[in-house]
Amino acid sequence: MQRAHLFRGKLQGSLRGLVDGFSIPPKLKRLRTGSVGPWRQPPVRECMLAIAWAKAGFPSSAPHRYLPTPALLTRIRPTPVTLRMSQISPSDKPRSDSSLPDDLLPPVEPPSAGFIVKLFLVPAIIVCLVVFVVFAFNWLVHLGSNPQAYLDDMERGAANSWQRAHDFVQELRGRPELRKDEKVAARVAKLLDGRLARELGTGDQKATADEVQYRVFLCKALGEFEVPTGMPILMRVAETPSGGNDNQLVIRLAAVESLALLIDNVRKSNPDFADPKLLDLLLEISSRQSEPDGKVRSRAAFALGIYGGDQAVKRLEEMTDAFREPYADARFNAAIGLARLGNTAGVPILLDMLDPEQQAGVESEDDENTKAYKRHLIQVNGLRAVELLIQSKASFDRSELKKAVQHLRDAPGLPTGVKLKSQEVLNMLEA
Repeated sequence: MQRAHLFRGKLQGSLRGLVDGFSIPPKLKRLRTGSVGPWRQPPVRECMLAIAWAKAGFPSSAPHRYLPTPALLTRIRPTPVTLRMSQISPSDKPRSDSSLPDDLLPPVEPPSAGFIVKLFLVPAIIVCLVVFVVFAFNWLVHLGSNPQAYLDDMERGAANSWQRAHDFVQELRGRPELRKDEKVAARVAKLLDGRLARELGTGDQKATADEVQYRVFLCKALGEFEVPTGMPILMRVAETPSGGNDNQLVIRLAAVESLALLIDNVRKSNPDFADPKLLDLLLEISSRQSEPDGKVRSRAAFALGIYGGDQAVKRLEEMTDAFREPYADARFNAAIGLARLGNTAGVPILLDMLDPEQQAGVESEDDENTKAYKRHLIQVNGLRAVELLIQSKASFDRSELKKAVQHLRDAPGLPTGVKLKSQEVLNMLEA
């Protein structure tokens, strides 16, 4: 007990010596003099005073060894300090927010001219520069491109005539006024007629490959026009039998595709355009009895869907029958053509095209990646056909198509583009 009193006295003296060495503010001085709080033990009061003084951050020259240790503090259990409002000076009382003067708020000033320039003028200049760069780039790309010069080089028999024909096709797609020029179309038709008089090889040598590319691009160029000047020469190429020559088959396919495109382009300015000879040709090369190659029949079915008419619809309905038309791509194009014409006879074929595990159109492919790519292409074409059928305002039961499109949308591993297209068509079916 005597040792405890002796330790308490030493602790009290040490703390008082620590505190007396500072300039104590009035608030803490009242705590030190004992005027506040019912502390029963003087050492405890001095200990808490030292702790408060240290926490206040005032400078101290006293060594830290005079402060109480954590072990000692854990043994001390003081009672809470209670302050009376009368013991706090008016300057120490907190002020309410309502007593703050208005001049403490930042002043409101109108925006300066420099600020307005930074906010509006600088972004506008940046946008103008970007637009200028885009137009300048397009100008540089087309600098020196002269369609007439392309035709002159091809008529002169330039070594890179097939490349000139390719560039001429690109120029046609970007120049509407050129697509309506009958004289230019006649010059292209004459070029193609001159190439057809030459014998086409059967190999894959560079000269033969360049000749094939040249004729293909000339056919594509005639399909881009909006005048029917090149239609007779395209019909002649399309009706020429391939004779087992793969190169000739490639040119025939390009000619039939160009005929379909040319029909659609001519009807932009002449909706009533019709050519009985062209229809007879398409009916002939779409028949299995007269055309053994399924690829040609497939392109012919697509062209019949563009041409339209009762005879075309009848042939397309026949082509949706797998017994009459074993080639899957020809059946698919027939169903697409019927949907474009507002005929629902091809809906069963469309359901097959929308199947996530569709196999009929990919059986001829050996590579798995090629099979997956072609399957997705068939699915997209099926979705577009459903879209065409809806836009035709034809009345039909949408429940089966809706179920098929929804099943396709929820199929795992579906590309994002196909999934988004599925959702778009599904919304149209539900509208």
